[in-house]
Amino acid sequence: MSKNQDDLRNLITRDFLNTPAVVYMMVLARKLLEENKLKTTFKQLNFYCCWTVHANLSEDESCQIILLKLTEVLSHLVFLKKYRIADDGGYIWNGDEALNIEINKFLGLDYLRKEIIDLFQQLNIPTEIIKNDGKWYQFCEILCRHLVEQKIVPPFNNLKKREFFSDIQQITQLEKWQVIGFSLVYNDDLIPELFRKLHEAYKIFFEMETISNEYFVGPFWIPEELKQSPRSST
Repeated sequence: MSKNQDDLRNLITRDFLNTPAVVYMMVLARKLLEENKLKTTFKQLNFYCCWTVHANLSEDESCQIILLKLTEVLSHLVFLKKYRIADDGGYIWNGDEALNIEINKFLGLDYLRKEIIDLFQQLNIPTEIIKNDGKWYQFCEILCRHLVEQKIVPPFNNLKKREFFSDIQQITQLEKWQVIGFSLVYNDDLIPELFRKLHEAYKIFFEMETISNEYFVGPFWIPEELKQSPRSST
């Protein structure tokens, strides 16, 4: 057993979750993915590990893949003509659940949970804290709070940037669908007020920005109990 495995096992068996513990768990998971050459096997986990440790995720290849995929999602959702104009002149998505579903399906924490469990089982690390619904809810809440404002943006390196914009234009020529920023925001930080009134039960929202300064917003990580409530279908 490697030192990273041993450290992760010791951390998990403490059964104590706070921000330093969750961040350190993701750091150790990332090290284990690298030393066991499993980054491509556990792509969702690798992305979240990178997102956790970078205040501004841009140079990592997974960042570019995420933005390209989000562009693809937007360009295929023709219903997104349902918008309203914000104070700054940009468009803000305004209440269609299909975008929520697609974003949460693609970046959702349910699949992250599966990959963490699979990795832990493969490396003989206890999985009880991840399988327990209450502990997992606590883990997700801490992780999302940590990720708030850690924005995913295009690469700064000129060559990588040119490659990125070449790839994104191959998906769609329409600039209003070309995603150049993705971040999580707190409910209270949402503008306009409309979103708070529609989704008071949700704490964390996603915010996507396109190259033409259009913004798309919706609830991120909808817990099961909220999926069953009337509010979640508003």
